[in-house]
Amino acid sequence: MGPLSLVRAALLLGLVGICYAEPKKLNEKQIDYFKKHAEEWGAPAVLKVLDGGMEKTKKAQKLKMTYEAEDNQICEVTLTKYPKGMSTHGWNCHSKPDPVEPEEDIEEDTEEEGEEKKEKDKKEEEKKEEEGTDEEDSEEKQEKKIKRRRRRKKPETEEEDFS
Repeated sequence: MGPLSLVRAALLLGLVGICYAEPKKLNEKQIDYFKKHAEEWGAPAVLKVLDGGMEKTKKAQKLKMTYEAEDNQICEVTLTKYPKGMSTHGWNCHSKPDPVEPEEDIEEDTEEEGEEKKEKDKKEEEKKEEEGTDEEDSEEKQEKKIKRRRRRKKPETEEEDFS
């Protein structure tokens, strides 16, 4: 490999690094700007900043900030600045998921459900025992029907002697 190949390889690796680099973090001035303008744009008030970043492209500079708002919401505010002084903004919010219950509570629930299921099974067995005589009668009736069908289906085969 010549020196030119090494330079090309280094440039290629540099481009890959730039493409996969994380966006730059927002500075305090940018965070204050978002806090001040979020309510003007109709977004809920900022309680706690969670994350923020900035990405630059040839056509625009995009600023994003994720924050916690009232009523257990997570919101994201975006500001896109274009070269000729124009800018657009937007926001969206969603509810924060409820925390998962500890395993102890889950085990207690399953034990309670197990006891309820046992009681329900016992009641069903008692009902079946009470209805047992009816089931036996119906089984006998079904057997009789089957026997009748077999009698009807028996083909009467009479062999004719053609000799």
